[in-house]
Amino acid sequence: MFLTKILLPMMLLSTSPFEGTNWKNETHTYQVSLKGEVSGLATHIIKRAKLDGKPIYQFVTINDIKTKQYSFVDTTTLKVNRNDLTPIYSERNFVADKYSMNIKAAYKGNKAKLTLTSTQGNNQLDVDLPKNTFDNDEVLFMLRAYNFAKPETLNFNVLSTSSGKTVPLRVYYVGKEKIRTAKGKKVKTYHLRLDYQGKIADIYYAEKKDHKFIKYVDTNTGLEISFLK
Repeated sequence: MFLTKILLPMMLLSTSPFEGTNWKNETHTYQVSLKGEVSGLATHIIKRAKLDGKPIYQFVTINDIKTKQYSFVDTTTLKVNRNDLTPIYSERNFVADKYSMNIKAAYKGNKAKLTLTSTQGNNQLDVDLPKNTFDNDEVLFMLRAYNFAKPETLNFNVLSTSSGKTVPLRVYYVGKEKIRTAKGKKVKTYHLRLDYQGKIADIYYAEKKDHKFIKYVDTNTGLEISFLK
């Protein structure tokens, strides 16, 4: 299906647009495919919690990937402020056959402190963050809070904790679309398009009130993440 880009007002963020969420504890499983080949499962978990008495969400992503060429388990735990989804702390554990890596990121104001421990060595890095910077590993979670009733083009940045670099992102609304999940079930969704450094990925969220994440398609890499349960 050919999708025409809808031109919308551009929103340069002065405050976080991802406010007013009230998500419950959730766990969902997704099928991960690479270039058309099923390669594993992804588990996405949302937990409500408190940190120093303040309400937060804990986002957990577990990617369990097995192919003929490689296998690994990549787990990220991210703590964010519940009121605006700004990041507080993240920890990533990557374990493969002959390599393992742990990355911790502590966010404070316009800075992030990264600590890397791996089988190839250790490193620490202080990163200056531009305004409106989020953690790369929370994007699929936080876009559930996009204002689908009044769609606007959003511009913000994400920090890749593995590279220590920030990347500008643009998100715009494409429209409503009925798509199939990994099990073949048809779901009514809102379609967002993500532009990262000139490359495009498509993300789909359920039309229902909680806007559950349904599908991610990146034609540049061949990566597809599709809802199972």
